[in-house]
Amino acid sequence: MHYKFSEFYKRDVSFVYSQEKNPINWLTLRAGNNFEFVNPVIFEVDKIDNYINDYDVLPTIGIPLVSSRFKSLFQELADKNEIAFYPALIIDENEIQNKDFWGLNILRVISCLDKTNSIYEVDEDDFYSIKKWYINSSVLTGH
Repeated sequence: MHYKFSEFYKRDVSFVYSQEKNPINWLTLRAGNNFEFVNPVIFEVDKIDNYINDYDVLPTIGIPLVSSRFKSLFQELADKNEIAFYPALIIDENEIQNKDFWGLNILRVISCLDKTNSIYEVDEDDFYSIKKWYINSSVLTGH
């Protein structure tokens, strides 16, 4: 079971994890494995908008892209090896670059969705789109 961030961006676009330019397939990262990247994780987009840094989560194909503000809010989880942040490089079709975001890899996944009370849909890739969620707190004992 996988959960997906629900992100909004001013225009209809996705920042795409580059399969050709990154040494690791993003599906390998989705399995919760941590890797050391020598270079920043590369994402590609048609153009980098001047309002890109107003967002904390960008719409992606691949691992999530999050802001430095998001990273600072969740750094405690990174320190506990429950998530990992990788420096990211976003490149557009005109070779304009943005280095202000981080690739997010969730290393520890705990299945805690209360499926009885939550409202959600599951797509064909087994991703959950959650409209109203409740947590089964008994599963989180000790976490």
